[in-house]
Amino acid sequence: MAATGDVVGCGEGWMLLVVQLDAQLAQIDPDYRLFAVGRRGATLMYDAEPSSPRFREEFAALMGGAALQASRTCEVCGDAGVRRDVGGLVEVLCPVHEWTAETAGAREERVVVGASR
Repeated sequence: MAATGDVVGCGEGWMLLVVQLDAQLAQIDPDYRLFAVGRRGATLMYDAEPSSPRFREEFAALMGGAALQASRTCEVCGDAGVRRDVGGLVEVLCPVHEWTAETAGAREERVVVGASR
């Protein structure tokens, strides 16, 4: 991955997808530019551009495929996951990490409610 600065902003569970996508894109175009990797909503966002317009369709197909795979992969651990709304934040989580997030959210609600008394 040839990029400057801190460009990766997604969970560890998606890192294998990101590394694989980078390898695929670099095989097509070793001079491609990577601007950022992150999440928008519960979607993998891979902001990259080929060095030549002739690679645009292949890039779009590969990045779309990675986003689709990420939509079924837990952002935390990489196991199978589904989109879930946990406390107003939409994430792709496996059942274990959904439970962990919901439990942490419920615990925070109790602390905040208890503090206001």
